[in-house]
Amino acid sequence: MTKLSISIAMCTYNGAAFVREQLDSFARQTRLPEELIICDDRSTDTTVDIVQGFAQSAPFPVRVEVNDENLGVARNFGKATQLCTGDLIALSDQDDIWREDKLDVLVRAFEGDPALTLVFTDADLVDQDLRPMGKRLSDTGPVLDAGDRLSNEDEAFEFLMRRNVATGATMAFRAGLRGVILPIPPDLLTYHDAWIVGLAVATGKVRVLTEPLIQYRQHPGQHTWDFVYVHGAKRTLDRTYYRRHLAQLTAMRERLLTAAGLDRSESVELAYVDGYIDHLQHRLSLPTGRLARIKPVLTELVSGKYSCYSNGLRSAARDLIAGPE
Repeated sequence: MTKLSISIAMCTYNGAAFVREQLDSFARQTRLPEELIICDDRSTDTTVDIVQGFAQSAPFPVRVEVNDENLGVARNFGKATQLCTGDLIALSDQDDIWREDKLDVLVRAFEGDPALTLVFTDADLVDQDLRPMGKRLSDTGPVLDAGDRLSNEDEAFEFLMRRNVATGATMAFRAGLRGVILPIPPDLLTYHDAWIVGLAVATGKVRVLTEPLIQYRQHPGQHTWDFVYVHGAKRTLDRTYYRRHLAQLTAMRERLLTAAGLDRSESVELAYVDGYIDHLQHRLSLPTGRLARIKPVLTELVSGKYSCYSNGLRSAARDLIAGPE
């Protein structure tokens, strides 16, 4: 069995309140990483001092990079990932706590399956003081349902494109995936985790581990977002949203076209992305007037595209009744 090395790619930004606890959880790992790469996005608090202090006593090499300019979450993770030298890369937020055997469990998963490209896991939700909230990340979405879907190659990509259930803080992947995911586009509609897992499942094998390997801290200052796949109803035709979504899918299509080993002529992933792009272009071109929208919306609804790429009848109804932008 090949012994794999693993790097931790961590991004920080004004995380002084919690980052030391996360760093200490790295040092307690039963299987220590070969290195920790920290990219700080120009913090204005004492975060950099804390991580540099940890680097001096850590039981493994630590590289701290302070960005010349603010990159934002996605691009900062892209930079940290690029700097890693391990066979495997585990992503880390700055405010969680890792279970002591997290890296050991992840490495053994990859060593046991050479075809495996990416793994993500469940997590225990805790409050800002690490008090258990009585539920897991899987209680907030279909994380565990992903197991059956990911085992079916024809369903896996579509499932993750419609609802990303892979949280970056629980994710690890083979370093070779960087050839497809990097550089991470600067204007993603979603965040880095949806971009990474989408390309991973399109070009390789993805697996979910049902074990909660981190304490996923919930607090007022954390970076939160709405997934594109659960985008809320709008009172207006949100063409800006459609344009950004279309740009992300177009960028993903370009990566898939250049991915090594992908059979483009029989790729269900490319076919799905092409259909999704066509659907968004249709929604983007809807007339301003409600009456004029009836025919094109009903045509798209009858074709099944609203069900395949959006939220079915609900999305069609929204496009019908929404006021002009």
